[in-house]
Formats: sequence, C-alpha cells, structure tokens
Amino acid sequence: MKATIGLLTILMSMGLAYGETFSHPCEQVYYDLHTKQDDSKFDLKYLMNCQDTFGESDVIKKAEAHKRALDDRLEKVEKRIQERIEVAKGERQGKLVRTFSLEDIKNHPKNVLRDAIAKKVIVINTDDSQKEHEISDNYVCKFLGYDKATNSMVSSEVFARSTKKMETAPKTLLEFRKTGLFNLGKVEPTRYDFEAKRPYMYFSYFTSLTCEKQVVDGDVIEDFEIDIEAVRAQVETEIKYPEADEDVLRILGLSRSAAEEIDDFSATYGEQDDDKNWEAPDVSGDDFFLVTPQ
Repeated sequence: MKATIGLLTILMSMGLAYGETFSHPCEQVYYDLHTKQDDSKFDLKYLMNCQDTFGESDVIKKAEAHKRALDDRLEKVEKRIQERIEVAKGERQGKLVRTFSLEDIKNHPKNVLRDAIAKKVIVINTDDSQKEHEISDNYVCKFLGYDKATNSMVSSEVFARSTKKMETAPKTLLEFRKTGLFNLGKVEPTRYDFEAKRPYMYFSYFTSLTCEKQVVDGDVIEDFEIDIEAVRAQVETEIKYPEADEDVLRILGLSRSAAEEIDDFSATYGEQDDDKNWEAPDVSGDDFFLVTPQ
C-alpha cells in the first residue's frame, strides 16, 4: 500500500513539473516515456509495474493502436517507394513520369547537338506580316522516348537578333515544324545557330517538360538519377496518415500538425528495428522523378 501511494505521489508531482496532467496514473509515465524518450526518468519495466498496479487506461490502448497504424503506414510507404524504383529500372510494369529540365532536354541522347527545343517560332516576313509555328508538347515527349506530355513550362518570347546580348538565351535552337497546307503535313526539324546567323523571328522554348510512358517488365530505361525525395513526397500524399483523437496525440506528445509529419514513431518505446529502416542514397536535387504504378 505504501509503495502504491509513493508511486502515485511521484506521478502527481510529475504532472505539475511537466505542465501536463492525466486522469490515469500510468498515463503520466506513458507520456514521459514518449516525450522524453532517452532522457525519461522511467523505462518500460516501470510502466509495466504501474499498469500491474493501476491497470491499463483506454487512452494508452488507443495510443498503442495508433502507433501500430503509423508503423503499418511507414511499411506501406517504403514498399511503394521500392516499387516505384523498380518501375524506373524497368524491373516492374507501371507508369513512369519524368520531368525534364532545360539541361535534361539538352543532354538527352536523342538531342545529339544539345539544342534547346522550340515551343513556338514566329517568323516576321519582309512585309512585316507574321507566320506562327508551334509544336505540341506530346510531339516533343515522343521525340524524347515517352508516350505523351502531362505538363510543360515555356520561356518568354525571345527576339532571335537579341540573343547575343542575353546571357540566359540559348545559343542554338531545334525547331520541329509542321509542313503542308494548314500544317497538316509531316514534321521536319530545323536547327538555328544564333552565333552564326540570327534570323528575323521570335521564339520560345521549353524550360521544363513532364512526360509519361508505360513501362513493361524488361524495358530498357534511359540512365538518369532517381530523385528519391520526389518519389517519397508523391507517395506520402497517396497514403493517408491514420487519424487519432486529441487525447491520443497529447499522450504521445504530438500536436495535430506534428502527427502528420511523424510516421515512423517506434512501437517499442524508442527502439527501432534495423530491418525496417530505409536509407535513401544521395542523389541530385535537380532531377525530378516519380512513378505511379498501375
């Protein structure tokens, strides 16, 4: 009886010290274990002793269930990330979506002379009349080896005779122009070298282009760095966080916003299972990559 009174006294004084009080004595121990973790005055054995004395509270039961749900979600996230990587390597069927930056477009193996690619060219004739030529995003994505375009960003219009004065303007440009009546003929490539000749025209070019294609197991995928963090960010939006009551978040020391950021809270009071840990390799932050499986 004295031991029980002593334990209760300690728990009540803890609540005053930490600014959080709980109706069930063991909830105070549980709260301290999860908010202090390695610096906690208590350990799992102390919590078990408390629960043997006072019983396990409903809040603790719900908190344990919430942690298991968080761990389940983390496992699903890591599994889906691995699936996306396998698609990117041609090891699994799925949909590959890649955003090409301007440098990616210029460095693509099919773009042999490393040109910027025109979105629109406006030719100014000697009588000051204008003729506009524009290529579809889909055509350029197919040129890069993909099925279709999903998004693009295009530069502002550049006067070709001013490129020499513009540091950021491309020095060369590759245009895919539709031929024939009403532009219904075949597409022919035209290349401009503005340092050799600056024609009387305006143009805009792709600064970013997002393309997608279906990948079949065994497909040869072009070599590019996989942006793991971009994959992770996409997967995080697809797999929802488990919901929790305010009392559960409070006893775990989490706010509502913090709960949406923490998905790897250990279900063993701070002890991680090494087999469940996943460490992303160092990759360039300039490349954007994500995949969506079928």
